[in-house]
Amino acid sequence: MLRVDDVTKTFEDGFRALKGVSLNAGRGDFVTLLGPSGCGKTTLLKVVAGFLTPTEGTVSIDGADVTREPPERRDTAMCFQSYALFPHMTVAQNIEFGPRQNRVAKDERLARLNALLTQVDLEAHQHKLPNALSGGQQQRVALARALAMRPGIVLFDEPLSNLDAKLRDQVRIEIRALQREHGFTAIYVTHDQAEALAMSDHVLVMREGAVEQEGAPEEIYTAPRTSFVADFIGAANLLTGTVLGEDGQGRWQVQTEMGTVKVASDEPPVAPSVHVSWRPEDAVLANGSANGSGTGENLIQAPIVARVYQGSFTEYVLDAPERPAVSLRVHATQFGAREGETLAFHVPPDRLRFLEQVAS
Repeated sequence: MLRVDDVTKTFEDGFRALKGVSLNAGRGDFVTLLGPSGCGKTTLLKVVAGFLTPTEGTVSIDGADVTREPPERRDTAMCFQSYALFPHMTVAQNIEFGPRQNRVAKDERLARLNALLTQVDLEAHQHKLPNALSGGQQQRVALARALAMRPGIVLFDEPLSNLDAKLRDQVRIEIRALQREHGFTAIYVTHDQAEALAMSDHVLVMREGAVEQEGAPEEIYTAPRTSFVADFIGAANLLTGTVLGEDGQGRWQVQTEMGTVKVASDEPPVAPSVHVSWRPEDAVLANGSANGSGTGENLIQAPIVARVYQGSFTEYVLDAPERPAVSLRVHATQFGAREGETLAFHVPPDRLRFLEQVAS
């Protein structure tokens, strides 16, 4: 189990990379640190690994304070973005290196090696050097090398960023399967929201050294609390709204740049002026939507300025004077409107979400 309590990291030049970050991961959890470059996620990973010492706060593993312990005294292993394989060692030698350094008995080392070669499908490549392997195979070697140490916690620093899109999908499935099979706790750093949603039990969205929001992937996606989270996790349409009132049944009238809309929410808005968001896939085409005809709650009509075919869906970008561009996604075969046409659609009130207060 991993516990990070109120960790701050300030470097010698005065830059505060972490600002009171806390994290709890239970045994066998898969926790993802998600955010843009420079948000502090890799710094936090290095603090957990022991490569950096926090300025304030503590790090505990299984109840023991390891804040000042070196990396080799922690029950962790690291998978680096660059793989960091020993170029002069074969696949087998790379995997066996850690247990050999820890003076694990030969029979046990070989048992771990053979089991891991099978699990990562590299038996046929065990005598090759890393430069003879593909990127995906090198990533498997790096993972097997970490698992050979039998760690309680495996730390992943954007391990798939050097792979092409199709291979990333394949390897992330393999990582998740191995994590479940071995039962280790995974702390995974990425800036890719698709990876975070697909792999995680728990997600921490980071921004400028702090945790902006945390929760299960479904919660982060469907109930973002801020404009930053809504826009970073998937696509989002963001509006500025002034709350006009509530009907007593959790439906709020809100004046926005796109007209007055109804928002169905169990939680009241945090202020009279708030940001409101909805996902492009939440839009419902109005009957006879081409050329502006149609009816429905929260009806919006606007000209199409761009049409982007994405295979399983088509994305339409709409614009109009004095209001922000919005986008919506419909099934690729459902509708065939073109640029220049007016599109009519509505957003169900329960798909609109209140976010943070508008800054004054």
